[in-house]
Amino acid sequence: MERALDVAAHILNADGLTNASLDGVAAALGITKSALYYYFRSKEDLVYRSYLRACQVAMRAIHQAAATGGSGRARLEAYVRERLSVDAPPVAYVGEIDFLAPAHRNEIVALELRHDHALREFLSEGVADGSLAMPDVAIVNASIIGAMNWIFVWLRPDEGAMTKDVIGEAYLDIFLHGLAPRNLPAVTDWPSPVHLLEPPQAAAFDRIEQTARRREALVRSGSEFFNRNGFDNCTLEDVVDGLGISKSALYHYVASKEALLHAAYDRSLAKTEVVMTTIDDESGDGLAKIMRTIASAVDLHVGPAGPIANYTRLKSLTPQHGREVRARSERLEAILSGFFDLGVFDGTVRPLDTHLARLALLGAINSLAKWYVPRGPVRPHAVTANLVHLFINGLVPRPAP
Repeated sequence: MERALDVAAHILNADGLTNASLDGVAAALGITKSALYYYFRSKEDLVYRSYLRACQVAMRAIHQAAATGGSGRARLEAYVRERLSVDAPPVAYVGEIDFLAPAHRNEIVALELRHDHALREFLSEGVADGSLAMPDVAIVNASIIGAMNWIFVWLRPDEGAMTKDVIGEAYLDIFLHGLAPRNLPAVTDWPSPVHLLEPPQAAAFDRIEQTARRREALVRSGSEFFNRNGFDNCTLEDVVDGLGISKSALYHYVASKEALLHAAYDRSLAKTEVVMTTIDDESGDGLAKIMRTIASAVDLHVGPAGPIANYTRLKSLTPQHGREVRARSERLEAILSGFFDLGVFDGTVRPLDTHLARLALLGAINSLAKWYVPRGPVRPHAVTANLVHLFINGLVPRPAP
């Protein structure tokens, strides 16, 4: 079973839930599909057992960190090292919980909540004992979990990638430096987000513009629907019911559920491209550009311009659409990478593994689609404040002793 779960985790992470299959797992194991039924009764059972193992590995890290005693900082450090130990088994990214049967879904949700609450206790203990400092424990906790979970989206151990323990040390370098108590004022001022201008109101007789606006509203609602409900577990009927429109109205703008997801990515990328090219063209040091990127990314995800599509569902697109979205995403990541490199060059960012620092930041930002509740009690400004505290403090040069 352990070997089967290793392979299932690899396939789910590499191919995505949409493309993962029992046939693929059987082929990778070198057994027949009928033999695979000894391990998994169905695709749902495969996903459930893969998610269950991911939660168990995370909880094992929590228990071992708690057993070490010491400060909240020491427990956070022990948790990250244990979670990313080279001895820990491969785990799947837990991203499509709604695909599971109700009983399985409830079990996974309960385990995730236990894990998240326990890690938040470590952070709260750190604030209480003076070993950690942060504006809002809950937001920082969600950001750290998002950064950690994102590793399993991009990490490909079979492609000669860096080992998990190396990643863990780089992440700890950011987290522990970012949350270290300082006799300095907290970062409370940062560049404003790039403001995306809304087009002027269409005239009553301008049917083309009105159609474009209605399609924009539909795609925006589609982004929110997929972020909230997932992609593989919902049918086209679920989508039209969730959006409160008829199937014929949906077909007027997009041809399929996948086409709506692709349109959501296209909308998200178009807005992000405006943001990133604007910041890239501006003057300023690398750290200021990173801060403006954080503020703008939060605004894109949870502000008036949001929501934008969750990038964990990229593999649900057709191969052609997937290649297109990946190419555009890589160009945007190259711009962000340039901000980090500029910061190291101009001295506003300390020398560190900028590649892993950037991935940690992207993981925290992308996790907003999972935990942030639109129109809930947490405001976008608070999200920005905590991301700036964690990552900007984690990137700046260390003060002299």
